[in-house]
Amino acid sequence: MRGWIHSSPQKEKLTLRSSAVAVLLLLALGAAVFQNAQKSLLEDLKEQFAFSFAENEKIMQTLCERFQLSCEHKNKKIHMPAEKLAEYTESIVYKDIAYGKKSRQQLDILVPTSIQKGEKLPVVVFFHGGAWMRGSREDLLYSHFARSFTQNSFIFVNVDYRVYPEVRFPGFLNDPKHALEWVHEHISSYGGNPHHLILMGHSAGAHLVALLTVQDDLLPPTIFSDIKKVVLLSGPYHLPAYRGYLQTEFRGIVEKVFLHLFGGEENLPEISPVNRIEKTHIQYLIAVGEKDRVTPPAQSQLLYQKLREKGNKAELIVLPNTGHAGTVFHLNSEFDQYGFSRKILDFLRNPA
Repeated sequence: MRGWIHSSPQKEKLTLRSSAVAVLLLLALGAAVFQNAQKSLLEDLKEQFAFSFAENEKIMQTLCERFQLSCEHKNKKIHMPAEKLAEYTESIVYKDIAYGKKSRQQLDILVPTSIQKGEKLPVVVFFHGGAWMRGSREDLLYSHFARSFTQNSFIFVNVDYRVYPEVRFPGFLNDPKHALEWVHEHISSYGGNPHHLILMGHSAGAHLVALLTVQDDLLPPTIFSDIKKVVLLSGPYHLPAYRGYLQTEFRGIVEKVFLHLFGGEENLPEISPVNRIEKTHIQYLIAVGEKDRVTPPAQSQLLYQKLREKGNKAELIVLPNTGHAGTVFHLNSEFDQYGFSRKILDFLRNPA
């Protein structure tokens, strides 16, 4: 069955990159004083994050071939056209819906064409990665796997949010909160059940979702109580551990911007989800790649441990031979060699 699309003006399409690459390349390119350092920084990154680079190139090529998209230029911005997305996911695609007045305060809603009249489906709300500095719901990496959910009777909501330097912490949390408020109020009109919300995030998006859900005082009580499950993919949950983690020639610049993004070193413990955990009703599934060098498995293992210590229901999956972007890639059953997408669906369907 083919999908249908409800279209509005097309947004800028952003390139596929891992979180660490996004942070460091942006710093190298954005600071005029270091314009001549781009080549050496790139080589340093490729050596340090060799698996992430190779994995991203492979994923990009695979997705381009599958969706017949041009991948000739390595730095070309890659996205899935809305019409192709609608057909591939067998969904009605509502594009560029504003939940605020800023340009990045927009979301897409994918409603399965199989939905029955009067039916209210559970809702997956996804927040992309991008090192809090970039990334977009338009990125091919963050759209191709919606099919796994829409074909299994979930509505999929893909959210954009403002990034640094437009916002810094704690302002980063405002857009996800406003997006959830909008979804909770309006999703019923699209066939969604506002009382059955599932939050999901990758990388920086996983950090934001974790912060909003490990304690019960950051979201309105009516919304928080309707969040049933949370899926966290390759996220950073203990930020102080990153001090000195990126051993590059430009470590001082990286740390300066990293700390400015978070409002200072003194804020790192407070905005680390592992330090904010309370006992809640939410069930968690945490996944990370065995070869993730950007958000190492130790980050996910620590979050899992802290959640369980507080009496929360949590599961941990470490995907073999997988890097930072691989957890998102394997969400699509078509590319999943480990049964990961099926484990996610089983987690979402099964009771506690």
